[in-house]
Amino acid sequence: MKPPDDKQYAALLRDVIANARAIITYQVGLPHGCVRMTRLFTWLKPRRTFEFPVFNDYLNAVRPFAIGHDRLQWNRESLFAQDREFEEINRAFRDPVHKACHDLLELLAKSPTEDKAEEGI
Repeated sequence: MKPPDDKQYAALLRDVIANARAIITYQVGLPHGCVRMTRLFTWLKPRRTFEFPVFNDYLNAVRPFAIGHDRLQWNRESLFAQDREFEEINRAFRDPVHKACHDLLELLAKSPTEDKAEEGI
């Protein structure tokens, strides 16, 4: 994977910030926000690595469940039955995911550019 150029890198960091805010404010659901965050981290990886495994941990925990558009393909009764367990997982991960989002916002407020990132942030 080719590293993002300076403009792409800055845009990706802004997207991480926007996604973290969207998760915290419930503008996006936990599944969608975590999928987006892991994709953003992947695109940034050739240039900067973020160590926030909670997003992948959450996605691994909900992998057996229907999320997003897949929910439209499920039988209503089956969907309702799985939602009880799905919501318990959401409750268990909500605080750790929100903490990671707050940590990301704090980190990127201190160091939004790679130049500062090279200084140890």
